[in-house]
Amino acid sequence: MCNSVFSYVIRKPLQGLRNLVSKRAFEEENVQGKIAIVTGANKGIGKEVTYELANRGVTVIMACRNLEAVKESIVEIRNKTFLGTLIPMQLDLASLESVHNFVTAFKARFNHVDILINNAGVMIPDKQTIKTREGFEINVGTNFLGHFLLTNLLMELLRKSDFARVVHVSSLSMKYANLNYEKPLEINIKRKSIYPLGYCNSKFALALFNLELAKRTSNLNVRTYCLCPGCVYTDISDFITADWIGVLQRIKFLQKYLLLSPSQASQSIIYCATAKECARQSGELYRRCKLWGDSVYPDDLFVPGDLPDLNDEDAKKLWKASEKLTKIDTDSLYL
Repeated sequence: MCNSVFSYVIRKPLQGLRNLVSKRAFEEENVQGKIAIVTGANKGIGKEVTYELANRGVTVIMACRNLEAVKESIVEIRNKTFLGTLIPMQLDLASLESVHNFVTAFKARFNHVDILINNAGVMIPDKQTIKTREGFEINVGTNFLGHFLLTNLLMELLRKSDFARVVHVSSLSMKYANLNYEKPLEINIKRKSIYPLGYCNSKFALALFNLELAKRTSNLNVRTYCLCPGCVYTDISDFITADWIGVLQRIKFLQKYLLLSPSQASQSIIYCATAKECARQSGELYRRCKLWGDSVYPDDLFVPGDLPDLNDEDAKKLWKASEKLTKIDTDSLYL
């Protein structure tokens, strides 16, 4: 009886609202036969994006740290579709050496890439002070610097595509960022945030990266997009620290009804990767399968506040600092 009441009084209305705000029809480009790279493709949103692309006939390189975990994900995807091609390749974004090795291995097998989905991410509490292999703060080093290097190392192959798209998966949590553009690894631990500040800074850095990348590719056949997939029911949210969200963490069964599923969250990524209506846009922010704009969504209840200022000067400063940290000179890549 209690389960029945919960289902009709709470669960179904919440599921209906969640479906309503996560769906929007849009016309897609034909991506059959395209080559895509999805980082963090073995679980969560990344796995759903991999399925969606494969189901459209795309060859998907599943760029993941743990190749053993990828095998199970491939079985799950193949239980849903036999379309497309799934190719697992090892990539640890917390190691710049691994990024270089991945790109070298990729170039040995492919001569271009059409879609790059910078999806993989970690959310590690600031107090844990975990570092990447190069000694970078783990959130910024993995979520941002790893993707910064990956994207630039692949730029030659992106330019060989008829029309390439780069999609950066950011987050509403960038609202809490306090990023030092010239020293992006610094964390102001005195600043209060619902999320780990390193995580917030990494997601804001991706938005700034998107802005500067759009400028550098403005005369090329490459478009770049940055999005928030929404507040999603995945294991990455286990480190959220706000008291009232902490209560929600302890009532796990409610999350799957209040938050988006990975499948629903993947739709904004697929939109940026395939939609005709944004094909000529570049450097913009998106959510709910459209330009971010001033619309209010239920997600805003979880992450109150305004977006930080995105401007060209800060984006350029961050780019230059990131070049030094990743030891890459990018100017010749965009001539």
